[in-house]
Amino acid sequence: MKQVKKNFLKERLIGILVILILTLTMVPCFTSCSHGNNPEKSKPEVEDKNKKPDTPNPPKPTDPVPGKTSDQLIEELAAKKLGKINQETYFHTFDVSGINSDKSQKELKDNMNPFNLGRKKGDESKKLYLISSTFKPDSGAPTPGGLYENVAALKNKIFEMLVNVSEPTIAAHHLPDESSYGFNTLADALEWKWNIVKQEADGKHFFYEKCYPWLTFMTDPTLYQYTGSNLKNVYEIADSGTDYIVRGLSAGKPEIYFYNISGSNHFEWWITFVNRSDKGQIYSFHIGPYYIKMVAYDKKKDIIPPPADDAEYPGKNDNMEHNYNLPVVHMLKLSTMVNISLGKEPGELLKDLEADVINSDIPKKLQYEAYKAVPSQTLSDEEAKKLAKEKVEGFIKINPFKDNFADLSNWDVYLTFGEFNLGFKFTATQTPFMWHNTVKLTGPDADAYWGKCWE
Repeated sequence: MKQVKKNFLKERLIGILVILILTLTMVPCFTSCSHGNNPEKSKPEVEDKNKKPDTPNPPKPTDPVPGKTSDQLIEELAAKKLGKINQETYFHTFDVSGINSDKSQKELKDNMNPFNLGRKKGDESKKLYLISSTFKPDSGAPTPGGLYENVAALKNKIFEMLVNVSEPTIAAHHLPDESSYGFNTLADALEWKWNIVKQEADGKHFFYEKCYPWLTFMTDPTLYQYTGSNLKNVYEIADSGTDYIVRGLSAGKPEIYFYNISGSNHFEWWITFVNRSDKGQIYSFHIGPYYIKMVAYDKKKDIIPPPADDAEYPGKNDNMEHNYNLPVVHMLKLSTMVNISLGKEPGELLKDLEADVINSDIPKKLQYEAYKAVPSQTLSDEEAKKLAKEKVEGFIKINPFKDNFADLSNWDVYLTFGEFNLGFKFTATQTPFMWHNTVKLTGPDADAYWGKCWE
């Protein structure tokens, strides 16, 4: 009996031990299963004080200026700041179907430009042709303006003008070659006009012998000598008998010399730079009108006082009105003329352009263009400004004003006459000789033409 009881207690004890062992075995399993089989999850989480908050995805860049690229926006700023010409938009397209109507004459007047050029509506070649506005002489009937598609049309218009002002009309024998007329670019037109001036200097008159050339070679050394000058001859402007101009060179850079000996006068010029390798790179600057000697400029608000004179001569002082009344040759450097036109030195203008680009919509445009090219690619504000600056620096490298015109070896420079006053008023758009009013300042042919003044 005792043995049975003893065996019972022993079995009971073994059962209790088995239950305890099973219980201890099941607890870790239960804990592991309740935490997704990840023992680490059973540990209490410790806050990481160095952990950065999750950064939300940046918003997608939007296009600040739809329809234009960043390069186009830079070009537009350059045009505004530096006189860059976009030939696609600069010249007006005229409807010549009723050219003599009041509407067409007003259209011509409202869309004139210093180069007297325009396009014909419907002309798929998009050629540039010479244009004029209504010519109103002091006496006689006005002559309507027009767009001239060939040399014959030019000849007929000049004949019509000369008849109206009772000028002799003796035909010349040196008409421009018809095949040379009708221009693909502004550069072609400027070179054509320059060739006309060179012919005039050789006595080969443009259409009519009595059409005064803009420049006539003069060899009177008593008119224009001053201390230190080796100037020998000059070109007389528009048969004036009072006004003369010369181009000189200093370290390869063109300089304009001019002289006025009597009467009131004022001049208006355009200086145009054309890249020889890329005729689309063109810059033009309006200079003046400013007066030489005394003009009643208080009655002409658009005429400014004389500019700084780069020449040195006895009697020169800080009073430009005084200087321009002295019987001496005055001189303007290219940088001075650009300064007159835009109000700042060329180097300062380039810095201004860089600042304007960085502070414009262009960096945001660059961010948008980067995103459109590679959606996963984003530019920070600083990266976009850096890229904008690099684009401007690339633009400046092909700019004629770099380092104050230090290198013009790849640029043709032209001077175009605008309005001038010789006791009577001429304008580049209204005279019988309105189409040969441009001279060249750089290149071998210009050196030969102007070199006669120093021989």
